[in-house]
Amino acid sequence: MSDEVVALNRVWISYEPGIYVVEDASFTVNQREFVALVGPNGGGKTTVLKAILGLIKPEKGSIKLFGREIRNFKEWAWIGYVPQHAEKMYTNFPLSVEEFLYLKSPTHKVPREDVYKMLEFVGLKDVKYKRVSELSGGQFQRLYIAREIMASPKLLILDEPTSSIDASFKSDLYDILKEINENLRATIIMSTHDIAAISTYVNRVVCINKRVIHMDNIEELMSGKGLCELYGYHVHGLRHVH
Repeated sequence: MSDEVVALNRVWISYEPGIYVVEDASFTVNQREFVALVGPNGGGKTTVLKAILGLIKPEKGSIKLFGREIRNFKEWAWIGYVPQHAEKMYTNFPLSVEEFLYLKSPTHKVPREDVYKMLEFVGLKDVKYKRVSELSGGQFQRLYIAREIMASPKLLILDEPTSSIDASFKSDLYDILKEINENLRATIIMSTHDIAAISTYVNRVVCINKRVIHMDNIEELMSGKGLCELYGYHVHGLRHVH
């Protein structure tokens, strides 16, 4: 199997003829990397993630997953996905936190001890009998991530996972993702605006504003010059220390 988990080669994507939201984008993500996809609103982050998931077909260029052209890729169970604002889909959801984890594997019995271990891993064991609809935004994000990793994905994709949670929960969530990456050996691609906070967690950053304008070096990105190029105006870099 190729070391490349995801490879985009000169990808162009449009929702209307001739109006491209992603232009000539190329980058790769290798096994066991934790990569942040960053950029301004409307820059194409979510679109790129949906293209990787096969939900959007590029107009030009190619996408490979695990060394295979996406049109030939069949092992979608290898990929976990946490969409943006996922909690809104479960506003009146009647199941408990514990029951929610069984939904990922409806065709075979999941041992209860495995569910409890997962809830403990994401810090939700004490609320296992609570209704999903009663969770805070941060608790729900941790639960959704737990459900996705119940299937032991090789690749976990998250779209703005901290967009609807309190600042106090963000570092906890990033700690969980780092542990998934390092101990469960999952490759992670995460879109985010939270550049300063993720700088100590990720291996690499891919910056996109329609085009890929920066890769790899987060130190350069955190400089005013790097952020200025990304967002189109002067921004002062700030690094969080944990």
